[in-house]
Amino acid sequence: MIVLRFPRCRISGATAGTHTHVRIYIVPRIEVPLGPLPAVLRVWESPGDTGSVTMNRGLLAMLLLPALCCTGQAEHVQFYIAPNGDDSWSGRQADPVQGDGPFRTILRARDAIREFREAHADPGGFTVSIHPGVYRQTSTLVFEPQDSGTERCPVRYEAYGKERPVLSGGIPITGWEPAPDVGAGVWKAERRTRARNPNEGFFLTAGRSGTYPKPRRMFRFDEGCFDQWEGLSDAAVIAYHSWNAAIHWIESVDLQSRIVTLTNRGATRPFGGYRARVRYYVENYLEALDAPGEWFLKRDGTLYYRPLDDEDLSRATVIAPLVKERLIELRGDLRAGEFVEHLTLKGLSLRHLGWTAMKDTWYDHQDFSSVRWAGVYATGAANCHIEDCEIANIGAHGVYLDRGCRNNTVSRCHIHDTGGGGVYLGPRDQRAEGDEACEHNVVDNNFIHDTGHVFPGVVGVFLGCVAHNQVSHNEICDNDWSGMSIGWKEREVGANVIEYNHIHHVGRQILGDMAGIYTQGVSPGTLLRNNVIHDVYGYPHGTMAHGLYHDGNSGGYTSENNVVYNISAFGLFQGGTGENNTIRNNIFAFCDGGGLRTSSRNHPSCVIERNIVLNRDTFEIAARDWKQVRFDGNLYWKLGLGVGVLRFQGKDFASWQQAGHDAHSVIADPKFVDPENRDFRLAPDSPARKLGFRDIDTSTVGLYGDAEWTRLPEAVDRVRPAYQEPPPKTLDDDFEAGGVGEQPVFLDIIAEQKGTIRISDEAARAGTKSLKFTDVPGLTASFYPYTYDLGYHYDSGTVEFSFDLMNSSESPGKPSITVRDHLTPRHSSFDAPELPDYFAGPTIGMDGDGTLRADGKAVTKVPLGTWAHICLSIRLGDPRATSYGLSVDAAGDGTAMELPLPDPRFAVISGVYFIADDKPEARETTFYVDNVKLKSTPE
Repeated sequence: MIVLRFPRCRISGATAGTHTHVRIYIVPRIEVPLGPLPAVLRVWESPGDTGSVTMNRGLLAMLLLPALCCTGQAEHVQFYIAPNGDDSWSGRQADPVQGDGPFRTILRARDAIREFREAHADPGGFTVSIHPGVYRQTSTLVFEPQDSGTERCPVRYEAYGKERPVLSGGIPITGWEPAPDVGAGVWKAERRTRARNPNEGFFLTAGRSGTYPKPRRMFRFDEGCFDQWEGLSDAAVIAYHSWNAAIHWIESVDLQSRIVTLTNRGATRPFGGYRARVRYYVENYLEALDAPGEWFLKRDGTLYYRPLDDEDLSRATVIAPLVKERLIELRGDLRAGEFVEHLTLKGLSLRHLGWTAMKDTWYDHQDFSSVRWAGVYATGAANCHIEDCEIANIGAHGVYLDRGCRNNTVSRCHIHDTGGGGVYLGPRDQRAEGDEACEHNVVDNNFIHDTGHVFPGVVGVFLGCVAHNQVSHNEICDNDWSGMSIGWKEREVGANVIEYNHIHHVGRQILGDMAGIYTQGVSPGTLLRNNVIHDVYGYPHGTMAHGLYHDGNSGGYTSENNVVYNISAFGLFQGGTGENNTIRNNIFAFCDGGGLRTSSRNHPSCVIERNIVLNRDTFEIAARDWKQVRFDGNLYWKLGLGVGVLRFQGKDFASWQQAGHDAHSVIADPKFVDPENRDFRLAPDSPARKLGFRDIDTSTVGLYGDAEWTRLPEAVDRVRPAYQEPPPKTLDDDFEAGGVGEQPVFLDIIAEQKGTIRISDEAARAGTKSLKFTDVPGLTASFYPYTYDLGYHYDSGTVEFSFDLMNSSESPGKPSITVRDHLTPRHSSFDAPELPDYFAGPTIGMDGDGTLRADGKAVTKVPLGTWAHICLSIRLGDPRATSYGLSVDAAGDGTAMELPLPDPRFAVISGVYFIADDKPEARETTFYVDNVKLKSTPE
């Protein structure tokens, strides 16, 4: 291992209150980067950037198209740019000749076009041909309305020849020296992965923070996760919630109470808002520099890097981005109604772009569409084209067409290794009208992958409050949230066409509540058709991941001729209150959660017809309550088990039809050619044809063009490791860690309404605190309020579940404590037409007079106001146990017994529940719980 020192990297100045980021890229030392550009190394002057880095192998060869020429009398002007050019030359010659030749910079060519226009009353179009080489920019290259062309006389900036010129926002770094002060094997250099802890995977917060003074900026941590590091305020916390990730910086660390306070104000997600324990990692502090491939940058400008085992820095060029946020900007003047028009960027490689983040601004946006930084960013652009470009190694989105962008195209671009997403269209906050409308744009034939290294939770293509746009023939893969996101909440958009896209390997078990294509908002006339979506996998312990997901009030969508398979949840999820959606002629296959699901709300005028739903083993074909939805002409089948028994909203098929659904639908083998190998072509005698199902031709889905382009996805390495199951959960809470009046640290609370569950110092079996349950009159259900903890998977060994329970002597309640098996019903053989959501394990309850019951039967009596220690012992595994042990110790009197399991199908402990199981009519009732433990002993 080698150690180098790079002292004082003054790349770009940071202003007060900001984090100015640069990314450092390691490439082979070559004169002109015409070949492979490998490893990316990221670094910045003021710490705060985040994300992973990957190896980038190969550059896409450009497909040259004939240049458009301006016809008529006006001269079509040709300029050239070359690495050996000179900005004092005319730029009119391709090669240097007798003291004249090409320009050296694109900026000079832009200005030369402006000068030519000033000198000529009727200038023609312009073509700027850029020789292969690296062109370093020190600031954003801005094109304004004066840089426009016309329909007949466009302005083009394009590659000269077949090799891509590289427009780089970075500068090389040299001058390394050993760093023995840090330790053997460390070079003061740059990083591939910013120094982080843990090196892989995540920490878990030590419970919820809902009652903290700043629940969105504070969380409790387990011992050993934090310390008073040098430069603590520059360390970043990357927290993963349900469907998005948040980027935070540290304000303070209280090691005694083990509470972190963060700087970012206005964050939308409280820690523990969805699950009591939130995943996170910490990065950018010197003590975390402990693994090959990691780097750290101190505030004094000293850069540290620990090389990979096979890495020779003497043969690499290290590049740090100097340009921040936008490499190229098309900047129209919307107030004046002036646009950047008819300007084309073609055959270019855009690389090395940093990003800036404010310490007091929140960064936990869904899809991060509010981050308006990109390799190419545009407002007020019309009839402009980004063609055959590569956009990579940047800290922001690939392309962002914002307000006032119309009739533009992004085509045949390779967008990868981005800090943000792929291609973003329009704002999501409100529908822009008039000159500010973002409409009639085309995003076609692009390969978008390996995104979200700075802003986790981005998408390949984003459509905000926009209309009349086309997204077609793109291949999108390898990101941590949805493939596409369309619309936003209560906003109305419409008439977008999403077709022939190939979306796969998204979610990657990192984030949840997502889909191959995710929608929100009313969008009349929007078509989702002829897309292939597969391998969509959400975080297993979070909300689900679907193929097509109509969330919020999604309405007016037509989804047809899509092929959806290998989904970790449902093929289709109709959420929220959406209306007027049509789901027609789609294939939903091998979806682990089931075929179709709704959020159990009314969905007027929604139609689900002529679809094929195929599974091998599924929880339910049509789950939850499909009110006001018309099902008909569908075909359902469970592979390998004949007709079998399929569930529809908890019913068998006959009962489902009697309820008014699927009058002409059938359960039958669709006769796919080879479903096991995902060949979903139909045999000529498929019964689906009799229902009117039309064949779906997937041969034209995804990229098109020459073989070098269409086969590019085959070379992709899926760089992030597969999901790693966290260690088995245990529960051991004496409630001493939480503050009085706070919610429990580890348990989730549902539907408290007027009842409460709070940590109290009124009573305790040991220590000073316990968990107080207060039940009140007027609740909508007898089981409110209750608290629970899910995510367990105990299916073998001996499990002990113990707790202390005391019923109030003044106002006794009716506690009920139970363990449940939510997993076995989902994996059953469906021998019964209807199965519950869970199989009940032992349930311990107490009446208002102190009678203790096991599964409803009285077993002993505990004096009110007296603590009882209760322990359940359950042996799991094969052979399946039929009984469990119960022991009760109250006031020195003990009893023990063996009792039959209430449900012989109970086989797994997946969750524990503490329920105020009463409906008091006149006054509050109270009981206390303390010292809750759940542990397993292997046999």
